[in-house]
Amino acid sequence: MERKLEINRLVREKLEMPHLRDLAKSPMQLAIFISAAHKGESLPNKRTALYDSYVSLLFDRESEKSAVIRDNRDLIIDIHRYLG
Repeated sequence: MERKLEINRLVREKLEMPHLRDLAKSPMQLAIFISAAHKGESLPNKRTALYDSYVSLLFDRESEKSAVIRDNRDLIIDIHRYLG
């Protein structure tokens, strides 16, 4: 129960920041944000660091489902960065 309260406090605190509050408008982004908090990852205060955390979490999940992602993860992330 204490862990749940800590995650709740952390998420509320971070969502007071305008650039993080915008994440609450997207269910998928909010879910990843909360998932990062639940896993005990520090939630960055800057958008770029948050994006890197978001991409890492997304590719962790997708790597479990796909050998192509798992085997080419770094290349695919680099392509996303280039296109972004």
